[in-house]
Amino acid sequence: MMKGFFSFCIVSMALLIGGCSPPVLSVRLDGVTPASLASYHVGSVDPLLCCFLGQRLTICWAVEDFLPKYRCLELLLTIRLRDHTQEQQRVAIEQLRGRYIYELLGDKYQDSGGIQVYKVELWGDGCLVASAKHLLWCEWIDIGEK
Repeated sequence: MMKGFFSFCIVSMALLIGGCSPPVLSVRLDGVTPASLASYHVGSVDPLLCCFLGQRLTICWAVEDFLPKYRCLELLLTIRLRDHTQEQQRVAIEQLRGRYIYELLGDKYQDSGGIQVYKVELWGDGCLVASAKHLLWCEWIDIGEK
């Protein structure tokens, strides 16, 4: 009886420890307001206080040792704005762990209406390693021009 319980405990611990690895790629979308500036909190004069408005995508990655060693890592950002335009950006990665911040601020934010949805892909040597996307992301269907 005790031997079976001991085996159960060992297997349970192995599953718990192995199942708690951090995600390879995470993305967070935040609003940016004048309260994001230090000058707002200390009350200093800052010309950005009147026009500092927008959104920020914070992308974090951690390519752990359990993944194969890639020579060429890059992020592919696909961002769709509320004015129905799409931007793509490639970012070369030189570290196994890091962070990249995409900001949409000022006039560009005002003109586009902001970020609607996004998809971020982590590529290594031409292979997709990980991806993260907005909950409402879907691929566009091209029905051609009229």
